[in-house]
Amino acid sequence: MKEKTTSYICISDLDPEAFKALLCYIYTNTLPELQLSSWEEGAVLAEGLLMVADQYNLKDLKTMSENKMCKHIEAQTVLPMLALAEQHQCRKLKKKYILFIAS
Repeated sequence: MKEKTTSYICISDLDPEAFKALLCYIYTNTLPELQLSSWEEGAVLAEGLLMVADQYNLKDLKTMSENKMCKHIEAQTVLPMLALAEQHQCRKLKKKYILFIAS
């Protein structure tokens, strides 16, 4: 691996806040409480965490992310988050979003 010779790892496909949350998870087995200034930031963070959980097969991180997302469903984010839940096979989250839309 080139990281052995460069002494650094470049992760270009992950949002910095999602990377911080990933590090917190790796070292503490918890997700940090994040203060997000917009629903777009939350969507980017959720997408990053689900992507990295799938990429590195971190099932507990995926479950934690999914559970956290189930608590923060909003009208302006429901459709993009439903697509994200479908893309990452998050059954519980998908069901919550569909119920929210139906109501």
